[in-house]
Amino acid sequence: MTTATEIKKIDIPPMKNINRLRHELETDCRSLAEQYFKSNIDPKIKKRMLENYRDFEIAINTVERNLELQIDNAKANIKYQKNNISKYKNIWHDKTALCLAFGPSLRDDEKDLIRIKDKYRIICADRGFYWLMDRGIRPQYVCALDCRIDPKYIGDHDCTGITLMAHIGCNKKYVAKWISQGGDVYFFNTICRLKSHYEIYRAINTDDHIDVVDNVPLFHVSLNVGHGVCAIALDLFNAKRVLLGGYDHAFTKDLYYPDYKTVGLEENIKSEKAILMTDIRSQECYSDAQLINYNHNLYLYLFCRKYIDHEQPERSRVVNCSGGILKIPCCKRFSDY
Repeated sequence: MTTATEIKKIDIPPMKNINRLRHELETDCRSLAEQYFKSNIDPKIKKRMLENYRDFEIAINTVERNLELQIDNAKANIKYQKNNISKYKNIWHDKTALCLAFGPSLRDDEKDLIRIKDKYRIICADRGFYWLMDRGIRPQYVCALDCRIDPKYIGDHDCTGITLMAHIGCNKKYVAKWISQGGDVYFFNTICRLKSHYEIYRAINTDDHIDVVDNVPLFHVSLNVGHGVCAIALDLFNAKRVLLGGYDHAFTKDLYYPDYKTVGLEENIKSEKAILMTDIRSQECYSDAQLINYNHNLYLYLFCRKYIDHEQPERSRVVNCSGGILKIPCCKRFSDY
C-alpha cells in the first residue's frame, strides 16, 4: 500500500480523502449541470440531462477507480523527468500553433492539414498521433493524460524529435514505448474541480498560470486531453495564436467518435444518451453528457483566461476550426489558412 507521504509527493489525494472528494464533486456536478443549463438549451434536453446528472461524475469515477494505478505509473515515470519547465516557457510566443484533438471533424480536414502542416507548430492529443503520422503530419508535441492509454496509439512511428507532454500518472507502458522509439518526455500534473473551474481560472489569470511542485508543473485543467493540449500551447508555450482542430464534443451519423462505433450509434440515439443538438455552423449533430461537460469546461477556461474575446473576435488568441459545439467567437475552417 502506498503511503500518504508518497501520494502527497506526486500530488494525488490520499485514499482517506476520497469519500470527501466524492461528496464535493457530487455537489459540484449538480451545480455544474444547473449552471450550464441556464443557457439557451431545449427544455426537454435540460430535463433529461438533469435527471441523469450523474453522467457528469466522470471526474469522481476517474479519480477513485484509477488512483492506485496513477500512483504506480507516477513512481515509474518520475525518473524520466530530466528537463526544467524553463525549457518550454514562452517558446511559441511569436508562433501560430495547431492544437489538434481527435474529434470526428479532423477527418474532414485531412487535406487542409496536410497542406498547412509545415506552416504552423503542432501539438496533438495522444489518440490522434498515429492518425496524423500516417498522413505525414508530424507534430512537435503530443499530450497524454490517461493512466490507461494504450501504447498502440504510438504505432511503429519514429518519435525522435517529438516531445510527449504527459500527465505524471500516464500509463507507464505508453511512456516507456514512447522513449524506446526515440521520443522525449516531460511530465505535468493536474488539478480538477468541476464547480470551482470558473473561480480557479479567474484566480490564476496572471502572468504565470503554472505552479511547480517537485519539478512537476501543475495545470488547472479538466480531465479531457484536448483541454490539456490547449493549456500547454497557451499557458506554457504562450502561443501567439492557436487554431483548434478536432474539438467537436459532438458527432454525426457519418462522423463519430470511436466509442460510439463500438457500442452502436443508433442504440445511443434510441436510448437518448446521444442528444440531438445544433453545431456552430447550424447543422444538426449529436452530443452527450460527458462531451457537453468537456465542452463547458474548455469554454470556461478559454473565456476566463481571456483567450477569447466576444466583443472583438478578431482579437481572440484562439480560433475554432473544428466542426462541433464549441461556440467561441472566432470560427473559421483550415481551408481559410
